[in-house]
Amino acid sequence: MNEGMDGIVQTVKFMEEMMRDEPLISVIRGHLYIESRLESILLSKVPGAQGLLKQMGFARKTKAATAYGLIDKHATKSLFAINRIRNAFAHELTSKTLNASDDTTLASTLRGEMLRHYEYTIESIKRDGQTFYDGLRCKVAIGAIYFALSNIHLNLLLEETSRRKE
Repeated sequence: MNEGMDGIVQTVKFMEEMMRDEPLISVIRGHLYIESRLESILLSKVPGAQGLLKQMGFARKTKAATAYGLIDKHATKSLFAINRIRNAFAHELTSKTLNASDDTTLASTLRGEMLRHYEYTIESIKRDGQTFYDGLRCKVAIGAIYFALSNIHLNLLLEETSRRKE
């Protein structure tokens, strides 16, 4: 399977898991998916960096993608916000749950494509009459971040394909 198809399969799997997971699991799993997409973006521009990426944490990968101009400062803020929320879950012994503050914190970092995807999804949920619960907006924001990074990755793959044809 080629890299573009792998991305589509991963996106479908991501959507299925996010819909069924409890909010806490969504944060952990969503962070992993986002980190994987971030790595794909970096590898698209820095071939052979696989070994280096394995030694880097999420924050350093985010900073590298920003330094290479692969993501903008708004995406960087969103990635750091999801990383803070994830770390609160992963590194606290007490049982933390998603709350309205987490929802607001993450959603407030979204701009551009991420914000448009987030707002569209929230409006769809309202139209469908679904119940809002603490953590739902956070799950939607994680999805918006993931989809925006997927689009960046896809565009990089298309650019590379076009260059090869020239």
